[in-house]
Amino acid sequence: LAHRKNQIQMAQRIQKFNILKILNISSDEVRHSSFLAWLLDSKSGHNQGFLFFNAFMRMCNIDVYIDQPYSYAVKKEFSEIESIIDILIYRRSDFLVYVENKIYSAEGNAQCSREVRDMRRLGTRLLIPPERQYAVFLTPDGREPVTGDPECWRTLSYQQLWLSFKQLIPQITLDKVRYILEDWLEIISSF
Repeated sequence: LAHRKNQIQMAQRIQKFNILKILNISSDEVRHSSFLAWLLDSKSGHNQGFLFFNAFMRMCNIDVYIDQPYSYAVKKEFSEIESIIDILIYRRSDFLVYVENKIYSAEGNAQCSREVRDMRRLGTRLLIPPERQYAVFLTPDGREPVTGDPECWRTLSYQQLWLSFKQLIPQITLDKVRYILEDWLEIISSF
């Protein structure tokens, strides 16, 4: 009986461990941006195609739908003239999305204004009209930015992201991707 009880306790501990907590990166903003960029990029190796990308665009109310491989680019920590944006997503002559991720850190001096100016410059070089350039401000509570015109930004909360991506779990075809996504969702649910 004691042996069986130990087995049950061990199984419960195994089910509760979270790789992000073990690696002590559960509140690391750069790591969360990298993971989100990995999900949004259909070429990144998760083998889920456009599942996360299309869900993210719907969440942000951005009229972009992708159904062809290699038709868009995702970059992390993209540096432009005045700023570095956490995630850049674009397709030349079609759309441009800037994602600024703020978990616990404050905005830098005029950060969001600088990012919008950089987005406009990049959009011009990529031949993307201003109405197809989108800035997304991702925070735990979905607040508006304070260092730029809120009208230029679409707000998104980690709670919204959690709800949307949690609904995708039954569609995920690889166990490893599902497990790591579940770990990430557990972490972001506590923001």
